[in-house]
Amino acid sequence: MCYAIIMTAEEKKNLAKEIDKASVLFEFRMDGEKKPLNKTVLGVLGLAAAGLIVYFAISGNYLAALLFWLGGVVMGFTLYEKNKNPKPTICKIRAEGVQVNRDLYPYENIKSFWIFYDPPHHQELSLRVKAVMTGGYVKIPLGDADPVKLRETLLQFISEKRQEEGLADALARVVGL
Repeated sequence: MCYAIIMTAEEKKNLAKEIDKASVLFEFRMDGEKKPLNKTVLGVLGLAAAGLIVYFAISGNYLAALLFWLGGVVMGFTLYEKNKNPKPTICKIRAEGVQVNRDLYPYENIKSFWIFYDPPHHQELSLRVKAVMTGGYVKIPLGDADPVKLRETLLQFISEKRQEEGLADALARVVGL
């Protein structure tokens, strides 16, 4: 015998929320904040890029000049948008994987994790993932999350492996990203 359960749209929504809450083991949030950009570093990088564009244009390598120019334009728009409308980051450690905002990284796609914790300068969770599109790493700001509890929760599913901060990560922090 089969029974049909009739629910209103509101009841379905509430049930979905309850199921969502049940699978969350640990959750933290980092509110989007406007960080002051380091104008000196940005100026030096801009001058270096302009110099390279001029050099490539003079030497006849127009493709390289165009690529550097496009890279500068994209970087400029990205910095402007990121500081104009900072968005919060919500991270949920679930039974099936790590969810960052709407993106879910299943545990089978995560090789290891490391927590960089040097308050107030550097506080982030770094996931080493199998996906090539992310560059191999997903960086998640910790905000006010308890790093000890976060570590204990993640160790149930994935291994911890020390990571070194890359040059691009250090440069992004110096610039103010």
